[in-house]
Amino acid sequence: MKNVKFFALLLCAVSLVGCSSLLGDNNDDPSVNPEDVGYFSIEIDDVSAHSATVSVTASDNLPADWIWDVATAEDVINEEYVEAYLLEYYAYQLEQFGATEAEYPFSKFLLEVGLKAGTTDTFTFENMFSPNTVYKVWACALDEDGGAAYIKTKAFKTNVATDGDSGGNDGDDSGTITGTATIEKPYSNLTANVNFVAEEAYIIEGGSFWDDYAMSSLFNHESFYIELYGPYVGEDYEWMVLDLLAPASATTPEGTYTVGYSGNYIALSSVRIDYGGENNYSYAGSCYGFGIDEEDLYADFESGTVKITKSGSGYNVVVDAKCGSHTIKATYTGALAPSEEVYGQSPKLYEYHTKSPRRSVGGECRMKR
Repeated sequence: MKNVKFFALLLCAVSLVGCSSLLGDNNDDPSVNPEDVGYFSIEIDDVSAHSATVSVTASDNLPADWIWDVATAEDVINEEYVEAYLLEYYAYQLEQFGATEAEYPFSKFLLEVGLKAGTTDTFTFENMFSPNTVYKVWACALDEDGGAAYIKTKAFKTNVATDGDSGGNDGDDSGTITGTATIEKPYSNLTANVNFVAEEAYIIEGGSFWDDYAMSSLFNHESFYIELYGPYVGEDYEWMVLDLLAPASATTPEGTYTVGYSGNYIALSSVRIDYGGENNYSYAGSCYGFGIDEEDLYADFESGTVKITKSGSGYNVVVDAKCGSHTIKATYTGALAPSEEVYGQSPKLYEYHTKSPRRSVGGECRMKR
């Protein structure tokens, strides 16, 4: 499975067969529904409040290679959707390879993103979904230009969460707690003070995200998740995660946030969320890092403030934090790009599946520490 920035994009590197007439006779015949031609079968099993296992099988008769993914119920899966999906992924690959379109043409990219006819692909989405929510699996063939044909979709709905539910139980609306959040001792391997100027920033509005975790001081807050990135130094770069909670009525991230676990404006320190079951946990909280390997620098915020003010059409972000004896400072001025602009038409990927390496370092390092 490729680790890319889309929701599931479970693809293998295989040769795309010649299919210049793929969008021909069947799709031109109004009596034939592309979803009914039998090229794809989709099975969805082990559905819980947060998880599901999806298997997609393509017929031996499919005249091309194919892809599949999972989308939200609101997404309209058509040729335009698939085109935008592929172009976003292609642009991401160019960036990662540091290549031009001439060096890595779209035609070569298409050779590396398809599954073969007659194969089954299965993936378990573990704690990647929201409770009581409709999603839909989609699959389609690709012609030699990346055009979509024979699109097949199948919807499913996750279960309602119950008290203490980690994603494995049916339930009703009587309970909302889906995990247990506990305060962790801040960690740091810093050897010097930190002070960097970020050049990129992204924001995700999480709504009442923390109402689902049993730490009552975090309830009734609006969640803003911000990632800041400095310039590359060789192959590495500085990054910072700001896990912010504002009052429930907040519509922008403006405010002065105090590092800790209580108050109207909170910049979370280190929190562990246990979902139930062995090795079923994650970390949250504001933190700093350089690089993404275990030996690289990392530090949770232990104290301090994060101040965000409006600046024209963008924001000023000033971080003045501390962990142990070291200060952790950062500044950023500019736009906070929302997740839908970064990820195109895909769902809110931070909750569900893979991202580009620059967008996942915070979670990666917290899990490794």
